[in-house]
Amino acid sequence: MKDVAEIIVTQIRLYATDQLPFQTLRLGPNLRSFGKTFNFEGIAADPIGLQVILTNGTVEIEKESIHILVLTLEPRRMVLQVRGRTSDASAAASVLSAELAKLAPDLPKEKPLQPILITDETTCVATLDVDFSDLVQAPVMNVLEGEAKTMFSNKYMLAKSLAFKNLSFEIRYEPADNSLEDQDITLANKLLTLEPRLGTPLKERRFYISSPTDSETHLALVEALESSISKHRRDAS
Repeated sequence: MKDVAEIIVTQIRLYATDQLPFQTLRLGPNLRSFGKTFNFEGIAADPIGLQVILTNGTVEIEKESIHILVLTLEPRRMVLQVRGRTSDASAAASVLSAELAKLAPDLPKEKPLQPILITDETTCVATLDVDFSDLVQAPVMNVLEGEAKTMFSNKYMLAKSLAFKNLSFEIRYEPADNSLEDQDITLANKLLTLEPRLGTPLKERRFYISSPTDSETHLALVEALESSISKHRRDAS
């Protein structure tokens, strides 16, 4: 794996009912002040009062700027997307939470806005020692590149080419204990996806990869996939 770029982490934090000061934040002066504190360029609240979206802001921590692409706030949820690693997302979330806690003076000072659940999703772009054809079993590729290509044509049009689009796996989760169910929290299915980098020739082996993991686990997973596929190709040759 080399030339890793565009690491983006989306961190999702779920809270107990009525813990986030969501309705207070939605008040015009409070929302404008919060947005100004973090230099958000876009601020929008939906008319039915279920979501606030702030875009393109920054959190300053010890002279380091963390770029917030999107911050979405709902009555029980904070979704934070940052350009950087999971450590950046967590640090930014702590600063944002401290500012939100100022709108809820009755919260305990020592533990303001403690989430019930934190999950991460990571995307990146990387060059891998993997050919796109390595991701599909040879018998499948033989059919697709042979007789199936003819089947995709008709008297009006001819199938010019057939190229790998993406490979996705759905991960289904279940709670580790009853605590999430007690809070009426359900776990959504997530996707692990590998696909060619848009606008890049296939021969460059440039991949866009997304996974429902923190950034460090994500990069380790990509390395493990690359290593296993490369080894399989060498053993088969």
